Amino acid sequence: MGAAALLLYPDPEHYNPPSLGLKPFPSSQYMPSDAIRHDSLIWNGLGDPQTPGYAATSYAHRLPLQSLHLPSIPVQPISFENALQILSRLDGSKAPKAWNNGSNTTYNLGPGFRNDGNSNITLHLKISNQLVNKTIYNVIGSIRGRVEPDRYVIVGNHRDAWFNGAIDSAAGTAAFLELSRVFGDLLTDGWRPRRSIIFCSWGAEEFNLIGSTEWIEENMKILHGRAIAYINSDIVVIGNGSLSVAASPLLYHTIFNASKEVPNPNEEEGAKTVYDKWLISYPLMRNSSGMISVKRNAFDSSFDVDNDLFNANQHFAGEPNESGSLLQTYMESAALQTRPKVRQLDMRSSYAPFFTVAGIPALDITYTNVNDIKSDANQINSMSNPLLHTKYDTFEVIDKFIDPQFKYHKAVTQVLGEIIRDIADSLFIPFNLLDYAQVLKDLYITLHIHTESILANNGIKIELLDSAIKNFTSAAIRFHLNQDKIDFTDPMAIRRVNDQLMLIERTFLDPNGLPRNMMKRHIILSPSETDPPYDEMFPGLMDEFSILLHQTGNSNVKSWTWDVIRAHFSIIVSTIQSAAQAISDVI
Repeated sequence: MGAAALLLYPDPEHYNPPSLGLKPFPSSQYMPSDAIRHDSLIWNGLGDPQTPGYAATSYAHRLPLQSLHLPSIPVQPISFENALQILSRLDGSKAPKAWNNGSNTTYNLGPGFRNDGNSNITLHLKISNQLVNKTIYNVIGSIRGRVEPDRYVIVGNHRDAWFNGAIDSAAGTAAFLELSRVFGDLLTDGWRPRRSIIFCSWGAEEFNLIGSTEWIEENMKILHGRAIAYINSDIVVIGNGSLSVAASPLLYHTIFNASKEVPNPNEEEGAKTVYDKWLISYPLMRNSSGMISVKRNAFDSSFDVDNDLFNANQHFAGEPNESGSLLQTYMESAALQTRPKVRQLDMRSSYAPFFTVAGIPALDITYTNVNDIKSDANQINSMSNPLLHTKYDTFEVIDKFIDPQFKYHKAVTQVLGEIIRDIADSLFIPFNLLDYAQVLKDLYITLHIHTESILANNGIKIELLDSAIKNFTSAAIRFHLNQDKIDFTDPMAIRRVNDQLMLIERTFLDPNGLPRNMMKRHIILSPSETDPPYDEMFPGLMDEFSILLHQTGNSNVKSWTWDVIRAHFSIIVSTIQSAAQAISDVI
């Protein structure tokens, strides 16, 4: 296009909407016009772009810079205040109405500047950026487990920030350090977890998740057979309304239990616990027709599970429940028709490579203002607090507007502590496979509703996917049934069950990744590569349908895309079937 440079500015419509009529910081949390927002232009979750898929060690082979798709022109963030001076002087056709920036100034699209009697305007850009390699550091500490020291519960936080970074991520660092102190004190008092806990302070997260990604790549082969879960402590508090969680389905049960143990930090509200407020703020109401189900005697005469449990609409009572059955507890939990909504994992923090590349269950929790993500409950982004990544992300913002008594920071840290303790110290790894079965069914229902006829017309039998998910559901129930019957005095039997639970997330990895991104190997949970046309669907299929919707008149693209859809559909079916076999009885 012949562009000489790219200038990025924060649009007031997103960061300080004029319709609200609010004064900017320091009178509110909204962005002043002189604020400059900084981000890494490269943000694909692949870490160091010169060593894709491999650790960026001192001895690593690095791709030459000219082979990378790096920007070839300067890219510079500026404030809206400065941007307006440029926009108001542009010549050419009028900007679309939808591009209105919330100011009273209308502007054109260029090229060039208007001649209003002044001399010709020339824009000069001077930058001081240098493209150099720098050494970054991860700081790692650990508590050795007493029974299974080779099984790791990983806790992480990034300590780097743009400017002051009070919210992102000094607050997360404070929670992380407090957790390490508390578990260290417990260790001094004689307590030691069943499994090892690894504390990781990541460097260079703001530069494309380099710290956590390169650590994953360096330790992939070890982590494959030892990592249980990853717990992230990043933007832990961005508001004072409710907990908001993004997580792998395997961690739902633990998160729900942990949030029930922590009192609601706002004592004036009717909700007694963090869970109760979360449920009120972000309820997920599910239709009973879309719930997983199992018929009595589905396998053999010894398999006798009351299918009425799937009609239960009550809170689970703990682990195990009053009947002593772990299976019944998990079934009741998975069958709740109203429970807190859990967001889909994205690529926005250090947890991304854990689940997309390594297949390690991950979670991220944040206390947020309820209205921040009400309209889009699948995402917490920079606009949840307009001051993030600017010089105004300071302690004053937290102290004045968000959490002056730090009681919400305390609550989040307590929830994180309960999650870590539960995963690290429970006899069985507390993964409810039925939550995963329900997520798979939810994804199938979305696919069925939107694409059943078009899939059938193109030779794809959607019932094969339905069958694979039913097989996984049946295998999950039988797995937990056998878990109830295990001999607790047999350490090898316990180890076998825990190994199957630990490895189940890895079965959803495909070495070739998504069709549009081979580095995203988790074909169930990886975020879509495109602007998704539907709410929730298998990401690889979502990408291809998005392309089809935008290429309806291009027969060549259409034919090639359907070939990709057929191939990826078969991989999804095969992967889910393999996951069912992975939790079946060991021969």
